[in-house]
Amino acid sequence: MSHRSGEILRGSHTTCIDLAGEVWDAICKLDTVTGISLAHIGSIPRSSSVVRRVKIVLTDSGLKLTVKQKGAIQDMYVFTTDNQKGMEEVSTVLLKEGISVHYT
Repeated sequence: MSHRSGEILRGSHTTCIDLAGEVWDAICKLDTVTGISLAHIGSIPRSSSVVRRVKIVLTDSGLKLTVKQKGAIQDMYVFTTDNQKGMEEVSTVLLKEGISVHYT
């Protein structure tokens, strides 16, 4: 686990799981991303065969990213200037980084 900070951080929770840190690093410099808020970290059974993946849901205020990796899950809220364009940019960057992306 690691911590993130900077102008783009929204909220006071700064701890993120490893995959959420990778996602943060990949999307924080996108023009459409104006803020990122990290939610609390949850645990999932280690015995489950969770593949590292990100589920993206379009919301009224931006994007909700549910980040899953073995043993942990964390939501990230991404605030954008244009939600549709932001979703496309985030998806493209994550796929280029080799991170599995799913949509709802």
